Amino acid sequence: MGMCYVFNGNVAEIVEAKRSGSKKGLRLTLNVEAYENVEGLSDDSGIKVLLDHQDDAQQMQDKAFGARPGAHSTSHALHYEYLTPKHGSCGKTPWKFHIADTTYTHARCMRECEIANMLSSCGCIDSYMKGDYVGPMEECDLATYLDCSIPVYEDGDELSNCSVCLSACKSTDFEFDLSSVTLAYTAFSSLNDQIRDDIQTN
Repeated sequence: MGMCYVFNGNVAEIVEAKRSGSKKGLRLTLNVEAYENVEGLSDDSGIKVLLDHQDDAQQMQDKAFGARPGAHSTSHALHYEYLTPKHGSCGKTPWKFHIADTTYTHARCMRECEIANMLSSCGCIDSYMKGDYVGPMEECDLATYLDCSIPVYEDGDELSNCSVCLSACKSTDFEFDLSSVTLAYTAFSSLNDQIRDDIQTN
């Protein structure tokens, strides 16, 4: 759980880099105020980054990588597009929760199964399951998340009966490498000065 932001998520207005390389890609400076973390919800402190296709269900819990606070982290990604089925037949299933003309993907099929199991177990959906569905669904509050959602995840029940999901006939995947170095003290001083100026300006 945490604050979430999306960059380049609109499939109708995709921003493309002119060339590859760390100097030509997306560069972010993030202020991680770890002292505001709520104890008990997670043992992690830092940033999770997900590289994914705009027209797919995001899999933050399964495919994201972590970047630690106090470091300069760089990552590069390789993009794969599978034009033929990877394992025999490719899948196409009628949606129960997604809008009828939504493109079939393996991740969306798994998300349908997760939603069905969470609604059956807890009567609500987790925050990461939000999307464009045929009708509104109640998001689990904190008490339900602690009492019901977490036990469901620990038992693996949110993915029960999800083996019917096949790979799509055309699917996209990403492979990435991550490296990091500790930020120099001068970098922290510069960031603190910038934050102080922003606060005074606003």
